[in-house]
Amino acid sequence: PMRGMGDDSDNVAINIKLKEGKKNFWFGDISAGAGTEEGYLVHPKLFYYSPKTSVNIIADLNNIGEVPFTRQDFNRFSGGFQNMMRRGGTSFNVSDGGLGFSAMQNNMAQEVISRFGAANFTYSPKDELTLSGFTIFNDSEVDMFTQTVTRNIVTDNLEVRESVNSQRSKLGMLKLSANYIPNADTHFDYDVIMKTSKQEEIGGIESIVNGNTENIVDNQEQTPSSINQNLSYYKVLNDKNVVSFEMQHLYTEENPLLNYLRSSQPFDNIIPTVPQAVYDMSQQKDVRTTKFDGKVDYFYVLNNKSNLNFTLGSTISHQNFDSNIYQILTNGDRLDFGDEELINDVKFQFNDIFLGAHYKAVTGKFTFTPGFTVHNYFTEDTQLGTENSESDVEILPDLLVQWKLKQSQNLRFSYSMTREYTDINRLAEGYVLNNFNSMFEGNRELESAVYNRFNVNFFSFSMFNFTNMNASVTYSKKTNDIKNIANSTGFNQTISTPFNSNLADEVVSGNARYGRRFGKFKANASARLNYSKLNGIVNNRPNVSESFTQNYTASFATNFKTAPNLEIGYAKTFNQYDSSTRSSDFTTDRPFAKLDVVFLQDFSFIADYSYYNYRDGTNTIENTYSFLNASLFYQKQDSHWEFIFSGKNLTDNESINRDNFSETFTTATSYYVMPLRLMFTVKYNL
Repeated sequence: PMRGMGDDSDNVAINIKLKEGKKNFWFGDISAGAGTEEGYLVHPKLFYYSPKTSVNIIADLNNIGEVPFTRQDFNRFSGGFQNMMRRGGTSFNVSDGGLGFSAMQNNMAQEVISRFGAANFTYSPKDELTLSGFTIFNDSEVDMFTQTVTRNIVTDNLEVRESVNSQRSKLGMLKLSANYIPNADTHFDYDVIMKTSKQEEIGGIESIVNGNTENIVDNQEQTPSSINQNLSYYKVLNDKNVVSFEMQHLYTEENPLLNYLRSSQPFDNIIPTVPQAVYDMSQQKDVRTTKFDGKVDYFYVLNNKSNLNFTLGSTISHQNFDSNIYQILTNGDRLDFGDEELINDVKFQFNDIFLGAHYKAVTGKFTFTPGFTVHNYFTEDTQLGTENSESDVEILPDLLVQWKLKQSQNLRFSYSMTREYTDINRLAEGYVLNNFNSMFEGNRELESAVYNRFNVNFFSFSMFNFTNMNASVTYSKKTNDIKNIANSTGFNQTISTPFNSNLADEVVSGNARYGRRFGKFKANASARLNYSKLNGIVNNRPNVSESFTQNYTASFATNFKTAPNLEIGYAKTFNQYDSSTRSSDFTTDRPFAKLDVVFLQDFSFIADYSYYNYRDGTNTIENTYSFLNASLFYQKQDSHWEFIFSGKNLTDNESINRDNFSETFTTATSYYVMPLRLMFTVKYNL
């Protein structure tokens, strides 16, 4: 019913029809393997389809670093959740307590054990009604060993740190959906997704600062949960009038527990600890959030090329934030600190009522969609025995222009102004421990930031010569942004406080990609660039931080049906970081190759190789390493059985490198990875 009412460029509908004789059938495969380093793999996949019912079952058990289910898999599997307020002009996001689907990359850990299971179903008891749902369970164990060199931008102190971490994460999800379409003019959708997880991390840290060594034990755990409901209703009243109603309700609970043990107490000027040989410090934090989004859209069709859209909506959120810091003494007694500045008992309410108007017109090859939204904001926090409330009225414009150059070639320009509000985590004024050497103190006087975003996007595809081109440039500017004042004395103590900056932050990013086939050959080239200029305050001094990252990739490959196929390429990355007091840069060169060979009719061989040369501008950090993975497959024609001999990290590389930049620190980290592994796997195709 909403076709043609708004921006349909990102919406795709696929009508799948099953052939006669293929309407009640099972298919899938079961894999099992064993290898060196006591490696194992069990991976069944079963699918059933019929005209009214479909069932999909996936399971995985392995300790070889195979990620059984990525974030992209989750979005495809579940259909994701729509951002119903994306054109409303308000950004108010609450933290999810780590409930998003996450899986550690197998090239950043020494050991990864995954236990995964998922099942989904679709059932249509009537043509107009479809019921569906899925459930996911993931249990992962990750062991990591990292070496990090961190430089404080202001004090210029250098820390060398070694960290050993063991993580255990259990995640469960359940989603149920109903889709009811009684006729072509009416559409009803309902979704509910429930998530819960249990996360534990035990870490050991050796920190060396200016020749002084300290060993710290850092432990964390939490059991967050959430429930999210979506309701959508679309109705065509007649040829001129269309209405829609959308509603979303979210409830989350977070309860992170932080505990660390160390020989010194860096916050002795804030926390009145009892002197001990080992300081056993803990923090309990509880955050509960209820959030409701709802809107009604009315579309008036002027003619077949234009319409008017009026929107009435609201966002209402209530949050509770409780935290306290305490010390466990040597005799086992618990010492709770009664200081007001070390306890949080905060309530926060956010209300946004808005009315929007948009006009869509198609003229020739152009489509124009200008509009604006009028917002009435209200915020109130209750803490420290007082209430603090603010209200504001704001008009937020937006614009979308599309130029359809050809059937498969278009140019898009979009502009939007967004009012960005923080949630309760930055408003609570009592101290909160971020980790063993960092504290955070909120600010209840924070105001919203204004976010202006401009984007130009070009897309072109030719079926004649299989040429694919796309490019995008985005410029964003934030004024009155919420920044952190960081007060640091070496690496033993960092205290951050948020404030509204009167200096604008700017980010410019661009990416481009070109691909084309030349007979039996194909070429690809891509580039990604990002420049950011951020303003902050460190030790009461203004600090301007700039970063410029560049990534270029080019490759050339063959495209034969029977002959061996080879792809060779080269990637180069530049990361440059500048602050008011110091500059640093890092470069990575990565030539790579991929080979795919079919031989003796029943055999196939696949291999991929990457070589890395990582270094900084002063040559104080330099590391060269490579990765080679290869697999040999054997399967006779028309056989259900397939045999696979594979090897990962055949170069037996020990570590990889990553660098990062913030307004306070620059870091370069080495991640120790899984060793060489050989596997033999048997696969049976149903």
